[in-house]
Amino acid sequence: MHRLVRRFGLLAVSALLSSGGSGQAEPPAKQDAVSDEDRAQLQALGYVDTSREIADRSVAGVIVHDAAAVQPGYRLYSAGAACEADLIDVRGTVVRNWRGKPCSKWSHAQLLPGGHLLVVGVPSAKPGSAPEPSFLLRQSWDGREVWKLPIRAHHDATYRPDGSILALALASVQNARVYPDGPVVDNPIVRITPRGTPARSTSFLTALKTHVGRCRFIDPVVPQRGAPDPLHINSILWIDRPDLAARHPIFNRTLVMLSMRHQDCIYLLDWARKKIVWDWGMGELDGPHDATLLENGNVLVFDNGMVRGWSRVLEIDIETGRIVWEYSGAADEPFYTAGRGSSQRLPNGNTLIAESGKGRAFEITKSGRIVWEFFDPRYIDDRRVAIVRMRHYDSGIIERIMSRETRELERRDSLK
Repeated sequence: MHRLVRRFGLLAVSALLSSGGSGQAEPPAKQDAVSDEDRAQLQALGYVDTSREIADRSVAGVIVHDAAAVQPGYRLYSAGAACEADLIDVRGTVVRNWRGKPCSKWSHAQLLPGGHLLVVGVPSAKPGSAPEPSFLLRQSWDGREVWKLPIRAHHDATYRPDGSILALALASVQNARVYPDGPVVDNPIVRITPRGTPARSTSFLTALKTHVGRCRFIDPVVPQRGAPDPLHINSILWIDRPDLAARHPIFNRTLVMLSMRHQDCIYLLDWARKKIVWDWGMGELDGPHDATLLENGNVLVFDNGMVRGWSRVLEIDIETGRIVWEYSGAADEPFYTAGRGSSQRLPNGNTLIAESGKGRAFEITKSGRIVWEFFDPRYIDDRRVAIVRMRHYDSGIIERIMSRETRELERRDSLK
C-alpha cells in the first residue's frame, strides 16, 4: 500500500480506500500509465459501504432544490450498507420504503413496470458456516416477497418486454481455451422467467476473448474468491430500439449493453448471435460503471477514474466514438467515487448523478449547474452510508401505481 501512496498520492489512495473520499478541488493532470500490478491492487480494493470521513449530520436529505429547473418526479435509491431502498420525491420525502432482512446489503434495486421492486442482494454471513450465495429478489409494491433466487447475482439486472429478466451472476469456470492455467471468474448472463426460474445462461468471457475490436482484451488478474476476475461487469441493459436504425444500423438487432470495470470498456452484445458488435472506452475510461442508452442513440456512462483520482460522466456518439458532453465537477464541487456511481439523463435534459462513496446524489443542467442535491440521512458510526445508484421515475408512472394500490385497499376494505 505504501507503494500505491507514493505512486498515486495520499489523497487519491485515501479516496480509493473509502470508495468516496473528500474529492478534489480541481481534476488533477492525468497520471502516467500504471503497471498491471498497480492496477490489480487498485481494482482489488472492492466496495466500501460508508464514507471515510465523519459525516456532518446537519447536511442530510435535500439541501438544494431549484423548483423551476429540477425534473419533477420521484427518485429510488438503495443504501450501500442496508437491506432497504427508498423512493423519495424531489423534496426528499420518503413515499415508499422496502426492506428485506436478514441479509447483509442490497447491491442494487430498481422498479419494474407495474411497481414491483427487483433487488440484487448479499446475504448475511453465518458464523461457522459456508457463505450463502448472493441473490435476486422480487418484492411487490407493498413489500411482500414474490420470489427470491440464490444465483450468485451481482451488481445489476435488466427487464425484458416479455417479462423475463437478465441478471449478472458469478461462476468459476475452467476453460483451457480462455484460461489455460486454471479456473477464472466468469460473469454469465442468466435469463430469469417472470416466475423467478432460471431459464438459461450465456457466458460473456468466451465472446470477449474471441472479439477483435477497439477494446483489446486485457487480463488484470484481479483475485476474487481465489480466481482471476478479468471482467467485473457492473451494469447490464436490454436494448430493443429499431426506431434508432436510421441513426445506426446496429439498432436493427436486439442488443445488451454491458459496462466492464476491469476492461475499462462498454460493449454491445448482439443477443441473438451472442456476438459483440460495438465497443468503446479502452484508453479513455477508468473503472467505469452504469452504461445506458440515451433517447438520441448516444451512450451515457459514469467514468469513475479509479486510478486517475477524479470522476466524470460522459456522453459518447455511438457512430464516431467522440465524447460530445462531459461533466467532471467544478473547483467548488468535488466529485469523485472510486466505486459504484450512476448517471441518468432526465426528460428535461438534466442529468442525475450519484456520487456513491459520499452518499450524495445531485441533478445538473447541461451547463453543469446543480439544481438538486441530496445526501443519504443514514449513518454507521458517524459515517454516511453510500448510495449505490439513484434512478428517477416520472410522476405519472409512480402516481398510477399508487392510485392502483389505493383502489385495491378500498376493494379489500369493502370485502371485510
